[in-house]
Amino acid sequence: MACDEAVMNELGESGRHVYADTLLRLSAGKNRFAGVPLAFGEGSVESRIRHIVKYKRPAAGAAVLGAAAVLILGAGLLTGRQGQSPVPDGMELPSGHIVKCSAQTTVTIDGETYDMAELCSSVNGLMPEVRELGKYIVIEGHISPNCAYYGFFNTESREWEWGYTGTFLTWDENWEMLEDPIESVIYAEDAGSQGVIRDWKTNGIAIYDLEDEYIRGLRRVGDDITLTLVNYSGDRRELKFDFKDR
Repeated sequence: MACDEAVMNELGESGRHVYADTLLRLSAGKNRFAGVPLAFGEGSVESRIRHIVKYKRPAAGAAVLGAAAVLILGAGLLTGRQGQSPVPDGMELPSGHIVKCSAQTTVTIDGETYDMAELCSSVNGLMPEVRELGKYIVIEGHISPNCAYYGFFNTESREWEWGYTGTFLTWDENWEMLEDPIESVIYAEDAGSQGVIRDWKTNGIAIYDLEDEYIRGLRRVGDDITLTLVNYSGDRRELKFDFKDR
């Protein structure tokens, strides 16, 4: 809790929701950063997030500790993604492109800065993970704990070509064998007691029921799609879908 408070003192009110969402994703195993001990188990994540939401920044103190905590976390983010290397201007991706995400809504790609909030007005922060899919750099903009905006930047045309609003966006694990990898993109979209998995054209692939559950993972291997759901007691179940049956 003390570490969380130190980070919150440094980030301020605007960064609170992004930090809480990052903790949730770490606990889900989506973003594991090498060299940074998680220092919490799944059972304590709920209490930490509740503490972050209710926490009130003190009038003075903890700024130095907060800065140190942010530096440690930042070092982990820079070194944790396989094939990515920290450079003075941001992160060098395996393709050689340089990307730097700000603490707000702007991202700099090869020296050019873009505001993700101009692509989707609901974006209020950026998640630390930067991914690549062929010629695309994928930036995830935070909207809420269960919703994000995924922007696909075409490194050849230097334009934002695709954009999706949902959660757990992913693509075929064997995308390198595909003629056009973007066509393998899928993502989930929750709507109360039901949700839908959509393809790259936003067509619905499958509808699923949510029984007091939340999404814990989405995976695609060829035509096989696996959706992992977890309820608030920690019970997990997997739903299997065949893309050909859509």
